[in-house]
Parts: sequence; C-alpha cells; structure tokens
Amino acid sequence: MAWHRSLTKVAVILVIVAVVNVLVMLIRGHLAELELRNSGFSISHWSPYRVESFWLLMGAICLISTRFWILLVSILTSGWVLYVLSYVRWIWLARNAYELPIFSWLTTEKILRNYLERPEIIFELILASSILICGLVLLSRLRLSRKVRLKAAG
Repeated sequence: MAWHRSLTKVAVILVIVAVVNVLVMLIRGHLAELELRNSGFSISHWSPYRVESFWLLMGAICLISTRFWILLVSILTSGWVLYVLSYVRWIWLARNAYELPIFSWLTTEKILRNYLERPEIIFELILASSILICGLVLLSRLRLSRKVRLKAAG
C-alpha cells in the first residue's frame, strides 16, 4: 500500500503550488493596482486581485487532514472554484458576446480566445481539478479504511 504515502506527498505538493499561486496573484494584483494608480484611477484599500487563489489554497491545506469534514471542505472549495471559473465565467462571457447566440461556434471561439489570453485561469482550473480529485480519493480511502477497521473489530 505505497499509494497511501504518495497521496500525502501529492497533497503537500498541491499546497506548495497553491501557495506559489497565491503569491503570484498577489504580486500581479499589486502591479495592476500600481499601474491603475499611475494612470489616475482611484482604487479602494481592499481590492483582492483574485479570490479564487485563496480558495484553492484553503482547499489544498485541507487535503493534509484525515478528518471527513475537512476533506469535504476541500472538495467543496475546489468544486466552487471550478464552477466559478468554468460555468459562471462561460455564461458571463457568452452574454457579453453581443449579437451572437450563446451556443454557437463564434461564441465558443471568442470565449476560448478570452481563456487563452488569461493563462492563470487555465492553471487554476487544472489546480482545482487536481485538488478535487485528490480530495475525492482521500475521502474514499478514509471511508474504506474505516469499513476495514469495523470489519476487523466486529
């Protein structure tokens, strides 16, 4: 059962990747705010660049635990990020594709071009998918190990 140890290593790697992602997003947000301030725009004091990176960090940190509800939080946060960055963003971009039907090749091309201009969204989608898969595997492993212990005891 060497895969048990490899899953914890994967969880630690996902935490490290999520921390780097948060740091990169904070730096990008700060640079964007500086550019806007230098252009003459006023910005509020609290303006997070992207909240999804913090959700992914919280989901990755929850992978380290072996408690059911904490793994469930990890699954829910990564699922929420997938929902927001894929479906909600797709619908928002499709509505802004004026005079084009929502489900057409032209709208799809416009949306895909928007995704390709923002590679951090694609990276966060991949990270959220990895956290979700790892969380589901860890949760199933937790449930299976509990059943095995109950069979052995009873």
